[in-house]
Amino acid sequence: MTWEEAEEALQETDIVVLPIGSTEQHGPHLPLGNDALQVRERARRIVVKLEEMGVKAVAGPLIPFRTASYDMSFPCTIYL
Repeated sequence: MTWEEAEEALQETDIVVLPIGSTEQHGPHLPLGNDALQVRERARRIVVKLEEMGVKAVAGPLIPFRTASYDMSFPCTIYL
C-alpha cells in the first residue's frame, strides 16, 4: 500500500494485523526467512477471515525481526 491507500483503509477500520517473524536458521532444510514468510501469509489469511465475518482489517508490513540471541552463531541471523 501507498501511504494514501493506507490512510484511506484506516478510515474504515482501526484494526491492523502486524506480522512479526524472525530471520534466523531452522536447520539446513528451511529458508532463513521461514518464520517471516509464514507469519506474512497468516496475517493475510486473518484479514480475509475477518472480512468474511464482516470485520474490516488491513495487514500491515512484515517486520522480519525479533530477539534471537541464541542463534547469533549462525550466519544471516538478524538480531535486535
